[in-house]
Amino acid sequence: MGLKGREESTYGDPLSSGVYVVNFSNFFPTTPQGIPTLSKVSWQESSVIRYHLSVAEGDEDGGSVPASINWELDSLNEFLGHFGVSPFSKLPSGEQLLDLEEALEKSGKKVCVVTNKSGWFVAFTVPDDSYHFKLSNFSPRAGGRPIWYEREQTWQNRKWVNKEFRAVLRVINGPWVGHTSPLTLQYSIKEDEGGDIGYNESNKAGKIFGNFYALAGGNPEDDFVYTDPNNVLPELEAYLILKDKAMIGSVVGGFIKGDKLMAPVGEVEEELPEEKPVVVKSEEAPKPEKIVEKPKRVAPDLSDGATFLVFLTNVIEKETQDKKGGPAFKDDGRFTDEGAAFCREQVGPICDDLGCERNIYKMTDEQIVEVIDRLEHKQVAGLLRKRLNEE
Repeated sequence: MGLKGREESTYGDPLSSGVYVVNFSNFFPTTPQGIPTLSKVSWQESSVIRYHLSVAEGDEDGGSVPASINWELDSLNEFLGHFGVSPFSKLPSGEQLLDLEEALEKSGKKVCVVTNKSGWFVAFTVPDDSYHFKLSNFSPRAGGRPIWYEREQTWQNRKWVNKEFRAVLRVINGPWVGHTSPLTLQYSIKEDEGGDIGYNESNKAGKIFGNFYALAGGNPEDDFVYTDPNNVLPELEAYLILKDKAMIGSVVGGFIKGDKLMAPVGEVEEELPEEKPVVVKSEEAPKPEKIVEKPKRVAPDLSDGATFLVFLTNVIEKETQDKKGGPAFKDDGRFTDEGAAFCREQVGPICDDLGCERNIYKMTDEQIVEVIDRLEHKQVAGLLRKRLNEE
């Protein structure tokens, strides 16, 4: 018999839809030499890396859950975070995936997942119960930024499409501290004729979103600055994460019940996970001595100059995506080739005209506002000028 690579079909019958506690098992498929390979899927341009999770508890102990990760650095590093493995600085090669398999096995960390009716992974979650949560991020993501997706709905003879996204909430204390669970929300945010944004409060989905927004610290009196009226999720995510508010949520069937979210009574103690990340044996992985414990989030003063810089980087990101077809920034904050080219061609001449350095990190708030204005993001610039005048 010849040498054969690892395939999905070697893992038996699929599990039923449900919530399972699992360990990482392996990547698939592989070459005959055992090196994991990427797979193409028909509904998206990017490739995926597929993997198996092994059920570690319960009646289905030993069963397998197949899953996949979009072959993008953000998606890969988010996956590694669930298993307590250090992130990569760039996408690894096939041989480095063998080192990654070893690190994931060494971690031995149990996670909880929810599966669909075909037995495939849907999302990371926690066992059904009530928890103290804080917002971790929004998903799905493209180019490192959260986006909404469309989901077709059917009832009787009617069909319609909803815009949806997920708020990923992080458990902040107890045995599952650091683990996350998804909350599905409807994206019904729209811009009115006056340039203000709001959401539909007239239906159940709108009321659920409104309750989440308030519990997460959203304040209708705050000036909310955004760069794309068709998708305010990047700015909304950053705004609510800074609020750093705790809430109580009930997980049922792997998903947080949106209509059961409530505010906690009194102060809630936030714990930090005690585990140290497992480092992948690879030149591309961060060195162990560079790994630092993640500090507790502290919401900065919104009048801080760095806040203006955030708005500028969001504008540069959007313009680079539109004009150059790629992200403006790498994970470490440095410019990509596309971002550098956009700034050289568009931002640089503005800086020369203003008499300031061609360095966005050395600009004053006033210079940042002027650059944003000249990049034709007039509404953002107007709101920031208002903030400057109030100061």
